[in-house]
Amino acid sequence: MVGKQKARNAEEHNYIHTSKHLIGCVPCALLGFHAVPADFHHIIDGNKRLGHMYGFGMCLWHHRGERDWTLQHIPHDEIQLRIGPSFARSPRAFQDLFGTQLLLADLNMYMVDRYDQAPWGDRMDVDALAHMRVKHGEMMSCAEYSMGA
Repeated sequence: MVGKQKARNAEEHNYIHTSKHLIGCVPCALLGFHAVPADFHHIIDGNKRLGHMYGFGMCLWHHRGERDWTLQHIPHDEIQLRIGPSFARSPRAFQDLFGTQLLLADLNMYMVDRYDQAPWGDRMDVDALAHMRVKHGEMMSCAEYSMGA
């Protein structure tokens, strides 16, 4: 059952910090938006969190289907047309567009490793964003991440 989880160690804390604050919302980044503020989405399998290293950043819309102050005046259906479905509201549509949670977590881990090797400052730069989108395309075509499996 999803519930209390053990405290984060320093590596997990840094991973989540980098994910939320330096990479931001992974789905938004894949759409070309830079460093959109994010919550950290933990992957759940069998009603249990996989751990602090299994997750990725998602904005309020993509994570919980909630509008932040920048989207308050836009109806939900129009937001979905502009930036895609919310995981909380339409998990299958979200997965069809962005890939599985595992794919997005692995893509996030790849980007955190890339950041650790060559930091880009306080927000993801254009080159890192472009590289992330190319890597996502490669991962979407990989059988390991097949949604039909």
